Amino acid sequence: EENFQNSVVLPRQVYRMLRHQLREAVDLELMFLTSATTRQVPMPLSERRCEDLKWWFEVHEARIQRLIDIYRPLGYPNIQLLVRPGERNFVELVDCLIGKEGFMLAVDYGATFE
Repeated sequence: EENFQNSVVLPRQVYRMLRHQLREAVDLELMFLTSATTRQVPMPLSERRCEDLKWWFEVHEARIQRLIDIYRPLGYPNIQLLVRPGERNFVELVDCLIGKEGFMLAVDYGATFE
């Protein structure tokens, strides 16, 4: 809590909007980037979100367990995972369209500047 005194806490969407707007004013963007400190604050998933992602947790159970086994002994209170919920539907659609005769190639271009 002491770390957040005299701070402004912005939700990710607001921060993203601010960064996009600052691209229009390079001097302001530079001042913002040199004076701002960003932190990710881990939050537990709601029960509804957990239910929505249940299929993903089941598919990646072994991977998640390996990460827990690595990071828990190091004292990490959480792990960060990338989940693309629309990917499952996309893969099912591709499978329906091309079946066993073709293949799908998905390219991840990396993270955005946020």
